[in-house]
Amino acid sequence: MCSIVADFHLVSTPMSDSATCLALAIPEVLEEVLYHFSPVRCWGTAFPPLSVHDLVNQVMGVDRTSLARCALVCRTWSSYALDVLWAALPDSISPLLRLFPHLQEWLRFNRDPSMNKQPPERYQIPESDWRRFQQYALRVRCVLYYRQRSYPTPSECISVRGRTPFNDGSAMSLFAQLCEINGGQPILPNLHILQWSLHITPSCLLALRTLAGPRLTTLYIEGIYCMPPMEEDTEIAVALATVRVACPTLEHLRITGARSIRATLNHSGDHVLRHFQNIRSVQLDLAVVVDPTLCALALLPRLEVMDVTIRPDLPGPRDAYKRNAFSALRELTARGDAREVGEFLQYLTSPRLSFIKLLIYHGHLQGYSVVHHDAIECVAALSLLPWAKTLAKLHLHIYLRQRLDDEEGLKLDAILRPLLSMCQLEEVTLRLTEVEVTDANLDTIAAAWPSLRTLSLCSLPSEIWQRLASAVTVVVPLRRPSLLRIIDWAIRRPGLQSLEVEAAAVSPDELREIEDIARNLASPQMNLVQFNCLTSEDDRLETALSCLFPKAVLGLSAERRESIRYAAETTENTTW
Repeated sequence: MCSIVADFHLVSTPMSDSATCLALAIPEVLEEVLYHFSPVRCWGTAFPPLSVHDLVNQVMGVDRTSLARCALVCRTWSSYALDVLWAALPDSISPLLRLFPHLQEWLRFNRDPSMNKQPPERYQIPESDWRRFQQYALRVRCVLYYRQRSYPTPSECISVRGRTPFNDGSAMSLFAQLCEINGGQPILPNLHILQWSLHITPSCLLALRTLAGPRLTTLYIEGIYCMPPMEEDTEIAVALATVRVACPTLEHLRITGARSIRATLNHSGDHVLRHFQNIRSVQLDLAVVVDPTLCALALLPRLEVMDVTIRPDLPGPRDAYKRNAFSALRELTARGDAREVGEFLQYLTSPRLSFIKLLIYHGHLQGYSVVHHDAIECVAALSLLPWAKTLAKLHLHIYLRQRLDDEEGLKLDAILRPLLSMCQLEEVTLRLTEVEVTDANLDTIAAAWPSLRTLSLCSLPSEIWQRLASAVTVVVPLRRPSLLRIIDWAIRRPGLQSLEVEAAAVSPDELREIEDIARNLASPQMNLVQFNCLTSEDDRLETALSCLFPKAVLGLSAERRESIRYAAETTENTTW
């Protein structure tokens, strides 16, 4: 695509040249072409990714090489291509700083504070360079200020990549100067998304004030491990207070990676949260969520999506919970120990809650039987909550460690039994460790959830968890429903749109029977668009399935994809 775009003016036929130029000069057509090089069309979407990893993948998915070539095609293309190219910056504001041609000389002079005892000299920015900087800064919508895992300083985050780094004094001087030249206004006036990190340095909050403006809608704060911990707590609270003043209309907040965030949200952080009245989604990852935090979040009138992680390894918050009513909450994700998650759910209510996702992990120093029992109790308690009858979507992930030979494994019937009363469910995802799925389970699901449109039932292979525990034992194959039964189940449910259940291996007789059904079926299932139930690729089988489900994309099951990935990683590591 790139070479075609770059060389379209070399086509030999004048008539085709003229037609192509006219078509590609239409702004709507040109934008449609250029946005094929970016996974995100608009960086100011209503609900950006909850996970910072998903955000990074989106930013890194931009095809910058192709967009740069498009910008060199002609004047008409240049402006549109540069808008897409500069919309998201993956390396902080380094690309913008490279617009100042003489910055390197200033950095060399101020790079070593031990050699230069004087304060950093003021960097002289020519008027023409500043106007050029502003033209490009207006295009920026998203900035990953910090995405490395080695935790550099903020001065390294804004350094010109591959060249002389800033020291902290230089960073302070440059930020202050940029803010002053711009009349105290943020230098990125159209910035919508900012991914940030916390560092105990004087330039941190100055940089935040310099970048964040009134149009910022999403802030990702990645905390780091600081000593002593209270320094980080103070930093997070002050950062929130800074954003509250600079960005009063902030709608999405994610705070991740801070083990000591509990003290922050218990004291000053929860007080600051109360003032973000426009917050629509929040994620508190790796945090101990306690009652003051929940009280602050419950007071946010527009909060629709909440994602919290509950850590049981610090003093338990269960005694501090009070019942909190969320007026607008419609999506909830809670992860952590089964007992903690279960008790957390007991104290949360919302009249609009329609989607819940629970990720239950095997806690440290807990035996398999204890976690197994707690997981079942948590699911049973879920079905009895007053808002359980309003749920339309349920995602339940239960990750358990390798059990001993004499310990009873997780039973799908035990998980399904309390959920069957929630007959209004339309989307169900169950990802469980080492469970067997039978034809009878599918019959039970069909009878209990008549409105079901999406079903994903995945049993994580035991070998995946054995490798995490460095255990080498004999793996007993788990029972799976027959593909013939799955096909019959899907055909009888005309409202079903997506199905993911790993089937047992298909025998030759079963394959012939499936082909007979495909030839004789009078009316195929036309609503199914996703059918991920296969354990291997087979042309005959895929041909038959295409007749049964003409609109469905056929694919391997999640377990099979994970097994293939694990096998590839093992082979690669062995070769290495």
